[in-house]
Amino acid sequence: MSSAQAILIIGGLVHFLISLLAAYFLYWERVRHPEKPAQHYGLFTHKVSLWNGFLLFSLAVAIE
Repeated sequence: MSSAQAILIIGGLVHFLISLLAAYFLYWERVRHPEKPAQHYGLFTHKVSLWNGFLLFSLAVAIE
């Protein structure tokens, strides 16, 4: 494994962690206040971070 692959894999894991934390925050906000609408920026952060994680992992596989 090259150093570029290691950096991409670590970056992908960081993005998955950010996505997990955003999902956790969104879940508890919905549980505490179900009458409020879903937070647009929180959902956007969760989705984009998740897709970026997949992108970084696929780039790590592609450069092999």
